[in-house]
Amino acid sequence: MKMYIGDEARDSRDGKVIRVLNSATLEEIDTVPAATPEDIDEAITLAYENKAAWAATTVLERGRILTRAADLILEHEDELALSLSTEMGKIFREAKGEVHCASEILRGYVEQAKHFYGETMTTDAQTGTQDDIIFTIHEPLGIVACIGPFNYPVELCMHKIASVALHRQLRGA
Repeated sequence: MKMYIGDEARDSRDGKVIRVLNSATLEEIDTVPAATPEDIDEAITLAYENKAAWAATTVLERGRILTRAADLILEHEDELALSLSTEMGKIFREAKGEVHCASEILRGYVEQAKHFYGETMTTDAQTGTQDDIIFTIHEPLGIVACIGPFNYPVELCMHKIASVALHRQLRGA
């Protein structure tokens, strides 16, 4: 398996890997790159360099991208569930439910983002502000790091991915 930095699939700079084992047999399923500090720095740098382009992407287009991801998850549901079951030791039925739920989480966040409007209000509670209006501007949160849990890794990570990809911070103006 490779890691992605930017849009490039690659190994870690030093070639070190982490073994992924079948939880029942302890056989090696695959390996994943053990990212070096330099790999992480490069990923963060590229994310900062590309955040303006993502910020300029409309919620509609972000929604289309995440809906396509949800579709792809369902197209590969059995494959993903088998991988999750083998690595985690979850029963296949539960792993499949978790993978399916991840697709639904994406769709739910897409729908919610379409109705995230912000607020506008007058402010006449303070002398000199009777004619002012307070409003919110939606802005991307920026670069975030998330910790992936072990018990429901696909489902719980998807909450983080979807919310960061779609939702924006509110800033008073």
